[in-house]
Amino acid sequence: MSSKTLCRIGDGFIVLNYFGSRLDRACCETGDDEANENTTIENVLSGQYSHPLRVVAFNTAEGWSRDATEDIARAVFDRAHSEDRSIAKSGQEF
Repeated sequence: MSSKTLCRIGDGFIVLNYFGSRLDRACCETGDDEANENTTIENVLSGQYSHPLRVVAFNTAEGWSRDATEDIARAVFDRAHSEDRSIAKSGQEF
C-alpha cells in the first residue's frame, strides 16, 4: 500500500453492491476491523463483491461522509499495476 491514503485513520468505508434483480442493491456487511481503505481496495481487487457500485467513506466522530468510488477504483488499478496482479472481473466492471 502506498504511503498516501485516501482518508485518515478512524475513517470507515462501506460498499454498495448490486445483488441482482431479485435482491437489488444493498450495502455489504463489514465488521469494524475490515471497514478500512486497505481492506476495501483488496476486496474489490480480489472479487469479494459480486458487483460493486459505489464506495462511501465516512467518519461518524467528525460527522461526514463522501463518495469515494473513483478514489477506490483508482487505488485498485494502481495496486494491481504495482503488484503485477490481475483485477477480478467484478472489480474490472467497477
